[in-house]
Amino acid sequence: MLTKPDLSAVLEAIPADIYIPPQPAVLAQLQEEISKEGCNAESMAQLLSHDVAISATILKTVNSPYFGLRHKVQSIAHAISMLGIEPTRDLVASLLLRKEFKAKGIGFPRFWDSASNIADLSAFTAKRLGLLPADLPFTLGLFHDVGIPLMAQQYPDYLDVLKQANESDSTLFTDRENEQYDVDHAIIACAVTLEWGISESVRDIILYHHEVDDFYYFDSSENKEQSKLLSILKIAELGNSLMRTGLPDPDWTRFGKSITEFLGVTEEDIYALIEEFKQL
Repeated sequence: MLTKPDLSAVLEAIPADIYIPPQPAVLAQLQEEISKEGCNAESMAQLLSHDVAISATILKTVNSPYFGLRHKVQSIAHAISMLGIEPTRDLVASLLLRKEFKAKGIGFPRFWDSASNIADLSAFTAKRLGLLPADLPFTLGLFHDVGIPLMAQQYPDYLDVLKQANESDSTLFTDRENEQYDVDHAIIACAVTLEWGISESVRDIILYHHEVDDFYYFDSSENKEQSKLLSILKIAELGNSLMRTGLPDPDWTRFGKSITEFLGVTEEDIYALIEEFKQL
C-alpha cells in the first residue's frame, strides 16, 4: 500500500527562500463555512455570490463539455451541488491562486494554459472512460504542477533545467530538480495544496505524480481510486503534450504501457480519446 506522506517532513523540505502563497481570507471563510454542520450548496452559494469572477468561473466550469452534463446549469447553488462541496472549494482556490500569482508578479502564462487544458482533459477522460466523477481529476489537473512557476520565480536557470529534464528519456523530472536545487516542484505543490486546504486525495497524488511505477498497487483495492486518478492525470498530460508539441511527454514514454495495462485499454484507445477531446 502507498505510504502516506509525512506532511511535517514535506514542509520542512521546502527551502526558506521558496515563496508559498498564504491562504487568502475568502478561502479561509469558505473553509469555515464548509466545517459547519449545516453547510450545503445554498449556504456556499450565498458566500460566493458576492464575487462575480468566482461565480462566473464555477458556472463556466460546470457547463463545459468536459463535464458532460445533459442540461445547462444556471445557478451557483445548482453548480455547487453538481460539483460537490470540496471540488467547489478546490476550484475557487485555483482561481484565487492564479490571482495571487499575478499580484506577486509570478508570470508564467504557458503554465496556466497547460494547467487549464490538463484539468479539462482530466475531467473528460474520467467521464469518457467511466473511471471516476470528473471533479477530483479536474482539481488534480489544475494543481499538480503549481510548484513549477514558484521554482521558476526563485531560480533564474530553472526553465533551462526544466527543458533539459523534459528532453531526457532516462532521468525523472523531479530527480533532475533535486540534483540541482535539493527540492522539486511536486513537494512545493504539495505544500501549497496543504496551505490552501485542497482535498487530501489530490494532495497525496501530487506529491508522487512523477513516481508512477512506485505508485501503482494493482492488487490493492485500497489504492485503486488513487491509481485511477494518477492514470487520468497522465493521459491528460499526454494529450496536452501532443497538442502543444505533437510528441508524447516523457512520463508517458516511460510509463504509458503500465497505465494502459492497469486501465485495460490500448494506447490506440487513448489517442482516439484525445482526438475526441480536441473536437469539443
